[in-house]
Amino acid sequence: LVMGLIILMPIIGKWELGHRFNVGLLVAVLAGAGVLTWMSIDQDKNDEQYQKDMAQATADADLIKKLAREQGIPPAGALALLRDQANAGSALFAKHCASCHAYDGHNGLGEPLAAEQTAPDLKGFASREYLKELLHPDRFASEKFFGNTAHVTRDEETNATKGKMIRTLTKLEEAIEEEEFTRSEFENVILALSAQARLDSQRELDEKNATAISDGIELFGEEGFDCTACHTLNRAGSASGPDLTGYGSREWLRGMIDNPAHPRFYGKKNDKMPAFGRDALLTPGQIESLIDFIRRP
Repeated sequence: LVMGLIILMPIIGKWELGHRFNVGLLVAVLAGAGVLTWMSIDQDKNDEQYQKDMAQATADADLIKKLAREQGIPPAGALALLRDQANAGSALFAKHCASCHAYDGHNGLGEPLAAEQTAPDLKGFASREYLKELLHPDRFASEKFFGNTAHVTRDEETNATKGKMIRTLTKLEEAIEEEEFTRSEFENVILALSAQARLDSQRELDEKNATAISDGIELFGEEGFDCTACHTLNRAGSASGPDLTGYGSREWLRGMIDNPAHPRFYGKKNDKMPAFGRDALLTPGQIESLIDFIRRP
């Protein structure tokens, strides 16, 4: 109807009243176009999914340009670069994990996190160095590890951190200070837990420290440590916390990524982590690539 009126405007404009009608029609069309444009922009601005898709498209475009400069464009076209990269562990981490986790403080691709870190940094996961830092009450409750998760709470008045694991780690530190057991015994427990991961980067060290690791497994459930009050290791202990048998190994990570709410892991205490395998958010091949990335030195 509007297009028909525009076509007739030269004829209608021959009369004074028609001229006024034409001016009014033109103003109305321009105003309508302006209103519709504003409505469209406002809708996009407030559409969370649209904004996420635009951000992802921009990131994909930047990545393609970077890869094209480094590798050139293959015969299949520039999008083939993106398809290959999409299955790389670092890219998978950035896309699916970095909304909560960090990797050495970044998103896996060396870029800043898009949002606040709300889950542990996974650089060096399950290594001796990682566990030595993690299993200290102050570091466990830090933002690098579990400080921003549901597993750590804070006193509203004092802002002091609280939680079952923090209490246990604090008691362990006090027991060491009171010489109920030695620091080296605690470190043997750390060696035993880290050895569960069977990391290639410390295979020789694990073989060299076989005796200390064996001692650590025995200490795992002894009074003073009593880790088996919440965790299971080699079928011994309680399942109220994650089963640490094979902790950090490919099989353990595969199960955790598949379904962290499985009774073997966090169960009903799972804090927001999706079931990437069970809910088909990642393919088996993508999960293996992600595991490779997490387990690298």
